[in-house]
Amino acid sequence: MRNDIDLSRFQNLLLEQKRKVEKGISSMREKTFEHSQKESTGEDSTYDQHSADLALDTFEREKDLGLMDGLRIDKTKVDLALERIGDGTYGYCLRCRKPIPTERLAAVPEAELCVPCQEAQEVAPPSRRPVEEQVANTYMHGIETLTDDVQAAGPKERRKIP
Repeated sequence: MRNDIDLSRFQNLLLEQKRKVEKGISSMREKTFEHSQKESTGEDSTYDQHSADLALDTFEREKDLGLMDGLRIDKTKVDLALERIGDGTYGYCLRCRKPIPTERLAAVPEAELCVPCQEAQEVAPPSRRPVEEQVANTYMHGIETLTDDVQAAGPKERRKIP
C-alpha cells in the first residue's frame, strides 16, 4: 500500500468519474436504446423510407453503440482502480510493479500502467497502411495530378495541341 499519496483524494476522483460515466450510460440508454430502431424512426415500415435515410439512422445507432461500449470500458477501468484502492495495490504499475507517479494518477486516476509501460504497449506495428497506397504510388511514377491535361504530368517533350 502506498503511503506517499492521498488515497482518499484518488478514491473521490474515481467515484466522481464513475458517477459521470454511469450518468452518460443511463442518458444514452434512455435517448438511444430505449426503443428499437424501427420505433425510433417513427415509421411503421422501412419500405417507404429512402435508403439513405435508413443508412443514416443505422450509422447513428452504430456510432452510439460504439460510444456506449467506450463508456462501459471506462466504467470497468474505474471499478478496477477502486478495487486496487481496496486491496492496497493502487498506484503501482500492473506490468513492472513500480509506483506510478502522482502526476500521472492525478491526470488519469484509473491508470493501470506507468508511462514507459503504457508507451511500450501502444507501439504500433511498422506499417498499417492500406495495400492500395502501394499501387497508387507507382502510378505515373509517383506524380499525382488532378487534371485531365495530358501535359500536366510533365512529358519530356511538350507539344502544342492545336
